[in-house]
Amino acid sequence: MFFSKTLNDNHLKFDQESSNIDLHLVSAMLMFSVIRSDGDTAKIELAHMVDILRSRHALSSEEIGSLLSIARSASIDDNAIAQLSKTLCKHWGPKERAQLLNDFWEIATADEEIKIDERLTIELIANNLELDPEEITRARYSAEQRLELNIF
Repeated sequence: MFFSKTLNDNHLKFDQESSNIDLHLVSAMLMFSVIRSDGDTAKIELAHMVDILRSRHALSSEEIGSLLSIARSASIDDNAIAQLSKTLCKHWGPKERAQLLNDFWEIATADEEIKIDERLTIELIANNLELDPEEITRARYSAEQRLELNIF
């Protein structure tokens, strides 16, 4: 497995090999970082994350349960976000990384508001994903417009 949680310090250890499920784990950990960023793990945001993992990544309920369990128990700081993002940059093209950015905004807006900590976390991850600044701005603007118009 690409990541293993160490028992003594609750941080992640990185190995060199990866598989598809491991990249799903990376994206799930980043998604959970967005959910967790405002200090409130809202059920509606978790539900949107599960829907994204199921529909866009075609994961089974067991796989999603495992990813959520690992993502919840992992300690993700800015350094871990940078390492996780670097992993996705290495294995995913710009189109896949841009879709993940849109997924972050979809999760953040699930509770019908974007909190400042969510916005800052999404922007940090997006910059680490080496996305075009204009693309980052467009994705944020689109999320804000959906909120303003209550289009979900």
